[in-house]
Amino acid sequence: MKAFPNKPIYLVPETSTLFAKYEDTITQLKNTPNLHTLLVTFTTKQVANLECGYLNELIAVMQHHPTLIKDLVYATSFNFLEVPDSELYINEEDWMDDPAYWRWFNNLRVQSPVAPFFLHGYKERSYCFIGDLLADGKGEIKERDDNKGELIGFEGEDLKLIANRLFDSCVWYHVYCHGSKFDPRDTVEWLIADTGIPISYKQVRKEYQKKVTHPLYLRMVRKDEDGTETVL
Repeated sequence: MKAFPNKPIYLVPETSTLFAKYEDTITQLKNTPNLHTLLVTFTTKQVANLECGYLNELIAVMQHHPTLIKDLVYATSFNFLEVPDSELYINEEDWMDDPAYWRWFNNLRVQSPVAPFFLHGYKERSYCFIGDLLADGKGEIKERDDNKGELIGFEGEDLKLIANRLFDSCVWYHVYCHGSKFDPRDTVEWLIADTGIPISYKQVRKEYQKKVTHPLYLRMVRKDEDGTETVL
């Protein structure tokens, strides 16, 4: 199989206006010693409108800084503001159990399939793949045998859909890391094991290699409320 040149396949070019927008944030992250945590804040209005742009734009810019890809694996935690520009935060227990947030995390993955690899919490990562299904009342919730939380069971077409979502995220994370000198294999295998979804890493790797065998061009598009699309 003829390999595509081992150079990054960027979501946004270096000429993107996002570089200026996130310059200070990137500089701060790169100058933070022992960086292993990223805390991001969204408002309840953004959640209601399924707006995830800030984090996904930052992830796109971080692709140009491979050390941050490695440092921020499974590192992002969330605060949600009830009132913008205030310190009135939603209690974690409350938003964790709110279907609006389940849908929001699912949309985070829809907009950026690689996003789950940057999320710290198990539930947040899970909502990326099953949040909309849970919000629709699907899945059977059972107590774990060790009394350490709950398990949510899916079967049939729902399980197949979740497996496909996880598979696609794993493949695109490989593409995201392509040419960065960061080998995502351990990160991907860990997520597969963590979800308990029966997909094959070997097949993930094969699909990724298929994608990069030929020239592949990616672009990030922002869609405004009026339907206008802008290439970032």
